[in-house]
Amino acid sequence: MRSPTNRQNRLLQIIYLFFRRFFSTPLGVILIVGCAGANPSPEVIPSVGIEQPTGETVSSEVVSFTVEQVERGHDVFDFVCGECHVESEFRGDGFQFRWRRQTAWDFYRTIVTTMPENAPGALTNQEYVDVIALILEMNGYVAGNTELSSTQAALDQLPMSAEN
Repeated sequence: MRSPTNRQNRLLQIIYLFFRRFFSTPLGVILIVGCAGANPSPEVIPSVGIEQPTGETVSSEVVSFTVEQVERGHDVFDFVCGECHVESEFRGDGFQFRWRRQTAWDFYRTIVTTMPENAPGALTNQEYVDVIALILEMNGYVAGNTELSSTQAALDQLPMSAEN
């Protein structure tokens, strides 16, 4: 378990990333002055933390994630996501029904552009993918030997529901 000092440092990092990202752009000024509290749609901010496709292809082996990613995802979830969410929201029939026809890329795009609620896109791409690895594991996927990548090519191969 992390000490309070590490949690405070991580919170300061997230706040710093938020201010650095949004105050350094004209869009940040518009959001702060005119749209405080509104969640921007992905069409308004298409590049917040999302790696754009590069034409890269993923090998024919099954896309997977590692136990280490799940552990890191659990740390991020506890520290950042746990402020508003509980793990049970992201497992089981209700969650799988909601995401049954969607891929991990769809989920990644959603959380990068909307979470954390007070600073969308403030986490690193790796932190977002680690949280996805945790959620996949909570929904029946089994960890493998290869880290899950944050590229669209990799994430598009994984349905969010293990029952697909």
